[in-house]
Amino acid sequence: MDVTLQNCLDQINDLNSNYNFSNIDPGNKIRATNRAIEYVQRRLGLPSDKKTFPITFVEGTTRYTGPTAFNELIKIYYDPTGLTSDPNIPENKWYIYSEDKLLSEGGIVQNKNRAAVSFTNGILELILLGKNLTLATSDNLLASYWSSLKGTDSTGTTSKIFLDQPSDICAFGAVAPDLIYPISLKAATILNPQLQADKDFQSSYKQDFEDVLRVMGRSYPRIRAANSSQTILDR
Repeated sequence: MDVTLQNCLDQINDLNSNYNFSNIDPGNKIRATNRAIEYVQRRLGLPSDKKTFPITFVEGTTRYTGPTAFNELIKIYYDPTGLTSDPNIPENKWYIYSEDKLLSEGGIVQNKNRAAVSFTNGILELILLGKNLTLATSDNLLASYWSSLKGTDSTGTTSKIFLDQPSDICAFGAVAPDLIYPISLKAATILNPQLQADKDFQSSYKQDFEDVLRVMGRSYPRIRAANSSQTILDR
């Protein structure tokens, strides 16, 4: 069953009625719901938020326009489609760097393929420094990333970063529909900061928000690009 923005708004209304708050502007509730979904997206690695973006890599070309609705880079790897063998072996690995470190080193370092995300002047770009695998003029890469898309319109055809219609479908509903309550709790605290001083509410918030996200984080860990044994980010 789909989870719609209206379902979230109804849950927020229920929470507000429990604490005798006056009616809140519908626009404020919609914005708070979107902020709460963003917060949960940063905590969990839901499959519905994971996307891939194709890149045609040409050695010597360092900057590539990034995908829309980009949130956080996970990894970059070669697209093995149509190849006789998988080129994603250790010596061909793409290491993810911070932009400052990548630009300060420049050039080819220890024969590593290196990448970074740049938001210079508000423009999202992927910076790639590496070598083509063969004598071919280009390689097909895939960038795996966490998306900031929150769902779609009611038809499921138009993806949306900001849910603004009650009939909009929340992406998290396809994977973890029970997140509606924790998300609504977070939205309620955004709308009513005074709830943080209410002991009963804080007890519910801890059990139904923090603890739920901690448990769900085991099933849906937020994989990040980092390289200290388990991760691949060179800092």
